[in-house]
Amino acid sequence: MINRPRIAVLANIIPHYRVPLYGSLSRSEFWEFTIMAGLPAKGPAPRLASQTEIEEADIHVKWTKNFWLFGFLWQGFSPALAFDRRYEAIICTGDMHYLSTWIMALLARLTGKPVLFWTHGLIKPDHGVRKWLRGIWHKLPHHILTYGEVGRSLLIQAGTPAEKVSRIGNALDFDRQSSIYTMLSAAPAPARSTPIIVSVGRLLSHRRLDLLILAADILHRRGVSVEVRIIGDGPERRHLERLALETGASKRISFLGPIYSEEEVGRHLFDCDLFVVPGDLGLSAIHAHTYGAPIITCGDWEFQTPEAEVIANGQTGGYTRHGDPMSVADQIEKWLDRNADRQSTRQECRAAVAEGWTPESVRRSIELALS
Repeated sequence: MINRPRIAVLANIIPHYRVPLYGSLSRSEFWEFTIMAGLPAKGPAPRLASQTEIEEADIHVKWTKNFWLFGFLWQGFSPALAFDRRYEAIICTGDMHYLSTWIMALLARLTGKPVLFWTHGLIKPDHGVRKWLRGIWHKLPHHILTYGEVGRSLLIQAGTPAEKVSRIGNALDFDRQSSIYTMLSAAPAPARSTPIIVSVGRLLSHRRLDLLILAADILHRRGVSVEVRIIGDGPERRHLERLALETGASKRISFLGPIYSEEEVGRHLFDCDLFVVPGDLGLSAIHAHTYGAPIITCGDWEFQTPEAEVIANGQTGGYTRHGDPMSVADQIEKWLDRNADRQSTRQECRAAVAEGWTPESVRRSIELALS
């Protein structure tokens, strides 16, 4: 662990869910990672990591100042990293709205310092001016790290050489959640007759939980009984509660509000028959699968996040058509009709996460891209 080459990892903030991943980077045998992050965050942001959480994970952090203007970001000392000989390479968020990253990457091209963009890749093919601008943007880094294979494939289709793009995945706290999973596995299963559907996360419009409520009503009219538990809070809560009342689905839907205990959230995910988010899934995919919950979500990748790639269609969940409550209801009913062995499904879900969606697997992929 002595004299490891230093790598600067430039992030706009350090959200609490990033601590396990950054902690894994800090344990690298080959590189010494310094996380460079700023304040303040832009708009409504996830909970930021506390100093205690950062220190307990032994993450080396350097702080800078974020300057936001009309959605664009300038980060304090970012451009100067191109000339900083203490760092062998720079990994930074691949967001075109980060103006200081443009300057830093251009300067790094002049100094010969490797720059890696950490990004979603492409969500859909670009056209016109945006395609031209993004083409220039993706020529700046020496390498691009994408969360998923879909984003990587679209970059390659757009002209980025395949050898320049690596899929690295994404992660939550797999070790801690696995410990909770083991504890839950040892407890007796609760007795119940009605299938339970759970959704966890911020109640935001792009997650399309309105479709879940409409699907629950469709299933009821088909004679299919389900109990829906929605965990979380957010700006959509009143609208969703009103929709549940208007459709008559409120008797079958419980709004449990935010739950901050990981053990309690884990119990809901472990016990449920299905985890359903008909829209943007995000890291909820990794969260649900880590506790063995199969997932139903949107299969249109223009409206979906890379983490949904963890789902093995037909084995650990299924995909719906975008914006279609009937499709959501169909997929839920299809899954429940399978009557699959719940414990076997749990093991398949967890195996999918362990294969490429843990802090250690992400770290190994980054190390490989740097080598």
